[in-house]
Amino acid sequence: MARYYITAIRKSNNGSHISHVLVHSTTGEGRLGKGTVYSKAQIISFMVGHTFQTVTYNYSDGSWRIGADVGKVRVAGVDYLRTDRDSTARDNLGNLLLIDELR
Repeated sequence: MARYYITAIRKSNNGSHISHVLVHSTTGEGRLGKGTVYSKAQIISFMVGHTFQTVTYNYSDGSWRIGADVGKVRVAGVDYLRTDRDSTARDNLGNLLLIDELR
């Protein structure tokens, strides 16, 4: 089972839900590799057999901080990405940066 890290998100045009995430694997030295943008649907299908966690950059000491496990929750037939497993009908990945802010 591979572990992947989510560092940023992109929201839908109306801002109501997550449409894409920026995902990283680790290098041989344990560092985050270059990120790739995937759609939420791609990540949800890829979750079977893989682990995802949020990770944020700490600017004060120049390190990455591992956050919460990311899972999928289905509410009324709609899948959401969540860092908690409650039945709230919305995406929730903490306070991750927006992908478009990184450019």
